[in-house]
Amino acid sequence: MSAPPAERRRYVDGPLGQTHVREAGTGPALLLLHQTPWYSVQYRHVQPLLAAAGLRTLAPDTPGFGFSPPPPGAPALDDYADHFAAVLDALQVQAAVVAGHHTGAGMALALAQRHPSRVRALVLHGVPMYDAGERRRKHAAVAPRTVLEPDGSHLSRQFAMVRHTYQHGVGSLEGVQWSVLAAALAEDRELKAYKALFAWDGAEAAIGGLRQPVLFVSSPDDGLHEATLQAHAMVPGSGYVEFDWGASHLIYDRPREWADAVLAFLRECAGLAPAR
Repeated sequence: MSAPPAERRRYVDGPLGQTHVREAGTGPALLLLHQTPWYSVQYRHVQPLLAAAGLRTLAPDTPGFGFSPPPPGAPALDDYADHFAAVLDALQVQAAVVAGHHTGAGMALALAQRHPSRVRALVLHGVPMYDAGERRRKHAAVAPRTVLEPDGSHLSRQFAMVRHTYQHGVGSLEGVQWSVLAAALAEDRELKAYKALFAWDGAEAAIGGLRQPVLFVSSPDDGLHEATLQAHAMVPGSGYVEFDWGASHLIYDRPREWADAVLAFLRECAGLAPAR
C-alpha cells in the first residue's frame, strides 16, 4: 500500500461563517463531523487510514470550535445542516458519505433530512436522540464549562472529569488531553452547538425518514449507547457495529478498528466502496 496522502488544510465560507477543513485523500467523499466540544483533531488518526484506502476525507471544524470562528446569532441545528451543505458546495462535492459522532451525528441526521440528495450514506456513532424532558434538562444545563483559576487547577479538574466521568478510566491520556484543550480552544463560549442540538425535536422523524444506507456505531460505555440501539432498531436493514470499550474517545483511540468498520460498511453498499 502506498503512503497515506498528505493532509491539507483550507478555509471555506458558509452561511455560519468561515470554516476550517482538514482534507486528506482522493476518491469518493467522506464528510466527518465531530463531537462537541472537540474539533477535527478527533479524526487526525482516522483520516490517513481512510485516505490510504481511496477516500477523500473532509473534516470541518464546526463553527465556533477548533479553528472555525463562532457563528452569529443563535443557530438552530437545521442552520448547521445548511451550513455543511454549503461547505460541500465550496469543496465541489455534490454528494458524500457523512459520518457524525455525538453532536456531529445529530448534524449529520439534520443534513440528511434537509438535503437528502447530498448524503449518499450515513455512519452515526452515538445518536443524540432524547425525549422532550431530557432535551429540556440538557438545554437548561448548557453553560461555559470552565472558571479560570490562577494556579491552573481548572485544567487538572477538567482532565480528571474527562478521564474518569466521561471515559471511565479507559483510553489514551492523549485523547483526554485533546478533549481538555479543545474545550479551552473553542471560541463558542456559549456552546451554541449544544443548545441547537438539545433544542432540536426532529431526531426521531429524521431517523424514521432515512432512505440512505446507515451504519450505527456504539460501545456499552458510551453515554448514548441505549439511544443508538433504539435508533438502529428504527431503521430496518441498517448496519450496527459495537466496540467493547472506547466511550466518547473511541474514534481517536481505536482509529484502525473504526476505519475498518466504516470501510466494510461501504463495501457492502453498492457504488460506495473506494475505487482502490
